[in-house]
Amino acid sequence: MGKYQLGHALRLLYDFFWHKFADVYIEKAKEQMSQETETILFFVLQESLKMIHPFMPFVTEAIYQNLPLKDKKEFLMIESF
Repeated sequence: MGKYQLGHALRLLYDFFWHKFADVYIEKAKEQMSQETETILFFVLQESLKMIHPFMPFVTEAIYQNLPLKDKKEFLMIESF
């Protein structure tokens, strides 16, 4: 993003989120689900939403508002990045 290659940045985020996180990490986690695994997956989801938010603000905000967070900000866009 620093070089303003927004299409490339979005492609990298998309590939990670769908092909690594959803297809690999979550599927592997199903085999060994524990509190620690759940915490890690939830953290990766939160951080991924923050990174994807500039490209898909309405979708990511809707997901964020439905997350069961203790110290949730009013909006995703004001979370620390």
